This record gives sequence, structure tokens and C-alpha cells, in this order.
Amino acid sequence: MSTERSTLTSASSVSVNGDKPKNGDLTGDKATRIVEAMRKCVANHGATGATFDHVAREAGVSRGLLHYYFGTKERLLIEVVRRETDRLVSLIRASSETASSAEQLVDILLARLKDIIDFEPELFLLAFEIIGEARRHPEIGAEVAEYNSRTRGQFAEMLEELQQRGSIQMRHSSIGTASALLSMTNGLALEIFEDPDGEHGPTIAANVDAALYLLGAK
Repeated sequence: MSTERSTLTSASSVSVNGDKPKNGDLTGDKATRIVEAMRKCVANHGATGATFDHVAREAGVSRGLLHYYFGTKERLLIEVVRRETDRLVSLIRASSETASSAEQLVDILLARLKDIIDFEPELFLLAFEIIGEARRHPEIGAEVAEYNSRTRGQFAEMLEELQQRGSIQMRHSSIGTASALLSMTNGLALEIFEDPDGEHGPTIAANVDAALYLLGAK
């Protein structure tokens, strides 16, 4: 714990504007492996337990290489958030852009949520862990807020495209609808993770009805 804390730097030393670190290319294989390893370690051990030693072993690289590419734990976490946000937006768009009705869109989103919970639970677990880190480290909080805003904005654009095609008829603004749908998704995922053996059918049904109303279903 003390070793990890010694790697943390003040907000002034970490970019919140998406700047690349001075060393290395983050599109390279080693950097990508490090980011993926951090993603898995945060999901399995929590942000505090995801030490550079754990990440290095998971990625199959030296601890020094993590410092070379990212310098600090905050910067690595920020890069994980950036990549996961981009991936989430791509998943939402790819799953939803062919929907021809509100009912079909909700079915697609619900199926995608089930797939993530069943096969990629670390995506949500990482997001929940990052919230705690964001409260403790303002530089991470600023980055998380920026990427969350971008996710809502891109989801809102997709909803506007569906509305222009006549597939849905939103009852509120596109950004408000996007934010509400994402909030319901996160809330449902949190409930399932907190009580994996519980009966979630009524909650899912209520969320579906609310989503259909927001999207203008008759």
C-alpha cells in the first residue's frame, strides 16, 4: 500500500485533457497489454489492490515498463477509463443502430446488458471502482466526468438518428433520454451485482416499461 501511494502524484502532474505520456506509444502492444491488465486487476482486486506489481505480472512485463509508459497509477487508470468509455460507446452504437422501433431498441439494449453482466462483468465492476477513485483523486474525477459526458453525448446522437428515421419518438430531449437510459442500466447492473441470486424480474420489467415510455412507445 505504501509503495503504491508513493507512485501517486498531485493533480498538476497528471493530464486531464487526454495528453499522451511523454514516454512510449500507447497504441503499441505492450501499452495495450498493460491497460488490459490494469482493467482486469481493478475488477478483481479493486483500484487500491491493483498494484503495479499485480498489473506487471498480469501483463507479463516489468514493473519499470509501467512507469515508463504511464508514470503513475492515476495516469494508467485514466487511460483505462478512456479506452473503456470508447469501447462502451462502440458497443452501444453497434448493438442499437439497426433498431426499427422503441421495443426493438430496448430489447437490444437489455440483451447487450445481459451479455456484459454474464461475460464481461469487469466492465461494470471497473466503472463502480473508478467512482471511488474519482472521489479521492480530483484528476481522475475530471477525466471520468469528461468521458461520461462524451458517452451520454454520443448515445444521444444515436437516439437522434433513430428518431430521424422514425424508429423512436423521444418524450424528452435526446441528452436527457440518453442519461436516463444509461442511469437505469447502471442501476440495474449494480442491483444484480449486489444480489446475484435475487429475483430481478420485477425490476427489469419496471425498467423496460420506463425505457419504452421515454422512447415514445404506444
